Amino acid sequence: GLTRLDADMAKTLAEFKGLYLSLAGLTTLDADMAKTLAEFKGGQLALNGLTTLDAETAQVLAEFKGNNLCLNGLTTLDAATAQAFAEFKGGQLFINDLTTLNAATAQALAEYKGNNLYLDGLTTLDADTAQALAEFKGDSLRLEGLTTLDADTAQALAEFKGNKLWLTDLTTLDADTAQALAEFKGEDLSLIGLTTLDAETAKVLAESKGDRLSLDGLTTLDADTAKVLRETKGRLSVPEDIPITPKTRISKRPSKSKPMPVPLADAQQPTTTTNQPPTFAWLGIIGAVVLVVCYRIWKRRAQ
Repeated sequence: GLTRLDADMAKTLAEFKGLYLSLAGLTTLDADMAKTLAEFKGGQLALNGLTTLDAETAQVLAEFKGNNLCLNGLTTLDAATAQAFAEFKGGQLFINDLTTLNAATAQALAEYKGNNLYLDGLTTLDADTAQALAEFKGDSLRLEGLTTLDADTAQALAEFKGNKLWLTDLTTLDADTAQALAEFKGEDLSLIGLTTLDAETAKVLAESKGDRLSLDGLTTLDADTAKVLRETKGRLSVPEDIPITPKTRISKRPSKSKPMPVPLADAQQPTTTTNQPPTFAWLGIIGAVVLVVCYRIWKRRAQ
């Protein structure tokens, strides 16, 4: 891919009429080039080859008017640069290669004005940083890289006021941490990385204060745990082959599936009508009408 840019090339690329502009080969970018690229009129600008970025360049990039800004190659991020990115007004900000984040940078990043913040590279998170991230005012916070979580950090994350908290790669969960997460009051708490649950953990999860609990990664469940999950207060989403018949509403999914970001905007789904007769029924009706018409014509001629 393209590894270097000059002013003319950047201008030409910015005039591209497509929806997506991806320059994964670029490993360096200065403020002048960033300013030109930010003029791109499409929906997504992806610069996933950049591993570092200074605050001045980040501030210029944040002026991009599209919906998605993807910087999935960044491995370091300081508070000043995070504050610059927070000014991006598009719907989705992706910074998925960061493995660590301190509280000061998290606090700056939480000022992002968009809907969805994706930090899937984080492998560790302490309570102070989690508390700062929970101040994000958007719709969804996704932290797919976390495989474990302690109770204090979970309690801080549960304070997030958005609709969706995605912790989709957690593979273990004890009762104390589950109880903390159960305090999340949003639309969807996604824990689809869990393949099994014990009854004690299931009992506290069943008390979740959110609208939906997603456990689509479950592969085994004993009878006692299934009985406990049956009492889940909100909606429960589990794989199709998990034998649970809850008293409340349930959404069964055929397999483990991670919630995916919408590239540009929510696509309107086509509506379907389920009460229409099948094609062969229509053919039968039409055939009957034709026979009646032919009979009447024959009768008139006979008269």
